Amino acid sequence: MEPSISTLNGSVFDQLDRSMKENSRTLGFLPREALYSHLVGGTVLGSKTDNGDLVGYLLFAKFPDRVRITH
Repeated sequence: MEPSISTLNGSVFDQLDRSMKENSRTLGFLPREALYSHLVGGTVLGSKTDNGDLVGYLLFAKFPDRVRITH
């Protein structure tokens, strides 16, 4: 079965933070506080496998006239 995509919440914080640290050479730095703020604000989409493993994410910021991809 294909991974599902949905809005992520604080329950995946540690898993997402770990993924960001493992890939920091290509992603750049994002403070933990900023990551948590995006999760609480509903601006992180994630792809999970059937067993709940996070396999990808898209962190973004919303503006009245545009959306900016952050990670």
